[in-house]
Amino acid sequence: MARRQLYAIFYSCFLALTPLSAESLYYAVDLSDLEISRTPLPKTSPLEEPARKMSRRRQRERERFMQPYAQGAGSEEIYCAVDQGTQGRPWRVRWSLSQNIARTRVLIRAADKGPVTGTLFLPKGDWAGMVPYTFRVSGPSEDQKAAKKAFFQAKEEHYARLLRQDPPGGAWLRHQHTQAQQMGGADEMDIATPAAERRRESELRRTFSLFNGGRALSENLQLDRRLRVTTDLEATVSLDSLEGITVAEIDWQPIVEGLMPKRDPLAALIPADQHAIFFPSFTSMTELLDEVRAQGTPILRLLDPRSEDALTQQRYEKQLCLPLDQWARLMGPALIESIAMTGSDPYLRTGSDVALLFESTRPGMLRTSILAQ
Repeated sequence: MARRQLYAIFYSCFLALTPLSAESLYYAVDLSDLEISRTPLPKTSPLEEPARKMSRRRQRERERFMQPYAQGAGSEEIYCAVDQGTQGRPWRVRWSLSQNIARTRVLIRAADKGPVTGTLFLPKGDWAGMVPYTFRVSGPSEDQKAAKKAFFQAKEEHYARLLRQDPPGGAWLRHQHTQAQQMGGADEMDIATPAAERRRESELRRTFSLFNGGRALSENLQLDRRLRVTTDLEATVSLDSLEGITVAEIDWQPIVEGLMPKRDPLAALIPADQHAIFFPSFTSMTELLDEVRAQGTPILRLLDPRSEDALTQQRYEKQLCLPLDQWARLMGPALIESIAMTGSDPYLRTGSDVALLFESTRPGMLRTSILAQ
């Protein structure tokens, strides 16, 4: 039941993908003031016995997945906002339905002025399922600025709640959450501005996310890419007419003509399609690793929603049979002239292929020392 409800919430989220005009109108209505047709909202709703006997764990499960939501009959974007105040969670099992309704507002963004109709879904009195109610809102709010702010606050909380459930599609949910945060006080057309341009403080996050597979996923999704919208074209196109993404090859010959750089002795052993980091000495490598552990790891934990230590460095040291212990720090500078680390991708935390290349003036002793591990 809980998962089906989550899928229903996702369905209502993706209805918001329908483009709205730049002249959007906002509606803010108390749930108790909605024009309900067919099945009316219950005027009195004492807590039913099954809900009273429900364990606290089951109550939290119901409260997690069975929050009220609404779907418009057209392209409207609708959210239910709960005045949490000091009461904790939004809709609570131990509160009667009428008490929960009194704390809830319906926020709507629509493209055209006029009545908005849709379906509102509320939990049953015993929290055993959801009940649909057909509703109607006559017209937009008079104070459009306040209604707009309330709408984006409700949208922000909606996607924040979905993110806390850690479902699939997190990149899209984070994009919507960030967009709602910034649109609360922005002009309507600012929604076309990429989030990376609107958030200067995200540069640090973007830098460190280079070493996480989510960066590549986000870049391929291109959620912040500006789209040129026009009404002069047909709404549908043939899949056969779509061209794939092509990347032009770089002609390096004229660029490097006449240049005779000194080649690194280890560079010739690394495939051209792999990344590489070159260390001029063993000491420079250990200093960088110590700096990353002292400065980079705490920052990565702050940026990661799950802040446990993945022990990435220790894991690769064990797999390569090359522990960076006191013995290695003592003997390394005497046996190794330079080092190169290479691999096919930089996603070290989630798992990658890594190779270490050593330049040594004493290869026999170095080999014996490595085999001893």
